[in-house]
Amino acid sequence: MNNYRQNLISLLPPQVYELYRLANFRKLSNLVECLFQYENNSEHRIKRLLGVCYILPEAILLIMPGDDFYPSDASFTTPVISSDKTLKDFDSQKQNRLVMMNIGEHRTWQVYCKNVSEKSNFNIQPVTNAWSKL
Repeated sequence: MNNYRQNLISLLPPQVYELYRLANFRKLSNLVECLFQYENNSEHRIKRLLGVCYILPEAILLIMPGDDFYPSDASFTTPVISSDKTLKDFDSQKQNRLVMMNIGEHRTWQVYCKNVSEKSNFNIQPVTNAWSKL
């Protein structure tokens, strides 16, 4: 992830998202334990991760399930949504998204989560509290 943040390698949003999720586990045994909980408990079932893309004048948002702006009818045929709204218009209580700003030569996806349930061990933790800096 350090190479990605320094623009030394390129990754697509699904890989960025999953690597940030995996970064929550410092030991392989903790990951295995968490996956075992998911497999044997319907409350912890892993859900489909289908992002919905919004193109804004200042950024591209990939909204993931659990975000307040995630459409209830999202499917593989949901189109890319263009909007004149700003990032501030997309501020919400629950955020689970990737954001790429439309500035600079080397742009990278940043993962943002806010108010994620503490019950689950498989949540993404933001690398920095950068949402306020956008």
